[in-house]
Parts: sequence; structure tokens; C-alpha cells
Amino acid sequence: MQLRGFCGRILAPGLVALVLVSCGRSRAVKEPPITGKATDPPVTLQPHWESGKRYLYRVDVSTSSMIPRRSTGKLMRADTTLGQDLAFSVTNASGSVDNRVIRMELLAVQMETARDDGVTMTFDSDNNAIFVEDSALSERLQKLVGLKMTFFVSGENKVTRVDGMRDLNDRMSGSSVRGVAGNVLGRFFNQQFFRDIIEMGLLPRDPIKIKDSWTLSRQVSGGVWGGNSQLDLTYQFAGWQKREGTNCVRLEFSGTLRPPGSGPTPPPNRRSSSRSGPVGADEGTVEGRCWYSPDLALAVETFYELSVSSRSTTVRRSTPKGTNRVAGATNRVVVLEAEEVTESTGGAPAALPPNVVADASVMITTNKSTSQWHTSVKLVEIENLE
Repeated sequence: MQLRGFCGRILAPGLVALVLVSCGRSRAVKEPPITGKATDPPVTLQPHWESGKRYLYRVDVSTSSMIPRRSTGKLMRADTTLGQDLAFSVTNASGSVDNRVIRMELLAVQMETARDDGVTMTFDSDNNAIFVEDSALSERLQKLVGLKMTFFVSGENKVTRVDGMRDLNDRMSGSSVRGVAGNVLGRFFNQQFFRDIIEMGLLPRDPIKIKDSWTLSRQVSGGVWGGNSQLDLTYQFAGWQKREGTNCVRLEFSGTLRPPGSGPTPPPNRRSSSRSGPVGADEGTVEGRCWYSPDLALAVETFYELSVSSRSTTVRRSTPKGTNRVAGATNRVVVLEAEEVTESTGGAPAALPPNVVADASVMITTNKSTSQWHTSVKLVEIENLE
């Protein structure tokens, strides 16, 4: 069974942003009407993976962030696009008619990173002619291709066991990947992200009628939402809508992502003249849509936009010209949590720790980073297992 993609597979990672914008405009102008009324009979949305089938999924991600430069603290724009081709092969090898074994394989990866002054890296595992910078990021992406994991799923479509974590950890190990690209890797290449695709936890377990709404609140520790945050979402059954020629249930959702409490302040770094404090946990808003096909008993597409922000505070002490650097008396960097820049003082500088003397050499800078995430998870094809 072939399901033609609404946006289609991208020709190059750099086109993701344009494709997603085009999709958004198409939804606003050319979408089929939403039909149905509140008096229609209720519908049960129970996801079911059919044994003997292979489901091919396409994941497209586009991020745009304003982040401070390490050297000056001035904001710069950083854009990242990511594409994944995933296959989920389903059997009932667990020995139970209701239970399923789903073997996932990462077939291909595409990624591009850019900043104010242009493209910095382009990678496509299916096209060796695409320019690839010799970097820790490209090495990590190449290692991820071919990743295999096995998920054991109950009759209620809950993952009860996961095999393959050692392989995933080995492929994610190696040279450190930092910045926005590292954040993207952390969110979209982990057990929780793949598990969310399988479980489809946003679907209600009770029958629903058009205009019904419900809420979901949970702590998230991985996946697209990031780690250690509180996710609060409200869903509504908006009605029926044609998607890829199939009449689908359209669900709409929105909500907030709230950061956890602050942790302890890390120790000063004596080997550098400045250092930014750890970026505060993400906080922001999410809005999205999901189309569920009763014929397939699966969500055929989910699209959502996540707007997040975080703050970090830097205390920087400069060494006056002509001053010799003596061990124990060189530049000291004291890291402050963002919450220490209190709003009750009208935006006054944060209070310095006891071991820092306030003088002209001490500078306090608070930076706010913002990011826009556009994510599409789409079922593109269903095949029979050989």
C-alpha cells in the first residue's frame, strides 16, 4: 500500500524549511473541509500494528534558533534541518496473538546546519556526492545509519521491553557534538522518540465525539520535547478530514512545556576567561495536528510546532592589561543560574557570590535563546513482509 506524502520526500535537507512553509500555506488554502457534528456517534481510536506488515515513516524537522555567540554573547541565527527514513517491521513472534514485536531500522539520514554566514555542514547518507564536512557531527550521523532496535508491544499498544539500547548508545558515543545540532541529535535519536511513534500516546483510550476535548500532563525525559520538563497539552476532536484520499479523524492540540527546578551551580572554570552558565531548561508552547485513519488503525501524520526559550547568565572577570597571570589569581569565572537575575529588583544585576568582589572588571550578562521547531512524522508506505 502506497501513501503519497503531502509534502513529499525532500530533495535536499536545505529544502525542509521551504517545504514545511509550503505545507503550512497549503493547509490554510487548499485543505479539504473538516466535516461532522457533535451529535455524530463516538469513535474509538485504538492504534494497532498489523502483524506481517512493514511500515515506512518519514520524519522531517526544521529548527531556527537565536543563540548567543560564545566569544561575544551577541545573538546569531542557527538553522538546522533533519530527515529520517524509518522502517517498522511487525511480527507476533512474542507468542501471543495480541502482543507484537516491532523491529525498527533507521534506513537513511539527512542533515544540514547553517548560521548567519552560510551553510556549515550538509550530510545525506543516500548521496555521497553531497558535501560533508569532516566533523564529529557527520561521523555521528554516518554511525547512526543502520541502527536497529526491537520493541515488544502489548495488546494495549504499550512498549513493555526494548532491545538494542547498547547499539544505540555505541552509535551515539564518540566525539562531542555541541550546540543546536547536538540538541537536535539528542531529541530525535533516542529510545523515547522512537517509542512515541509506536505508542501514539496522544490518542485517547476512550471513545470520543466531535468537539470532545481532553488533557494530558506528564514529565518528559527524552524525545522531541527534550529532557526533564513538564508537558501539559489539551486535545480536541476537530472533526473528519480527507488526508491522502482517506477520511481521517483530525485531532488538534496545544499546550506548554515548563522547565524543572534549578540544579546546583557548577564550580568555576579556572582555565578560561569567560564561560556561559548552563542553558536553562526549555520553556515554551506547542501547537499541532494529527490525522488518524480508522481503516489503518494508525495515525498517518502528525505535525507540530514547538516554540521554546531558555536563559543563561555569565559572570565574566577580565584581567587588566599588564597584570601577570598567577596560578590561583587568574581570571575566575563564576556561573550563575538564570533565576538569580531577579525580576523584583527591576532588572538589576544579579547578586554576586561571596567569593567575587564587585569591581569594574566584573561583567554580568544574561542571554535568552529562542528556537522554533517544526516537526512532521508521516506514514508514507505499508509493505507486506517477505
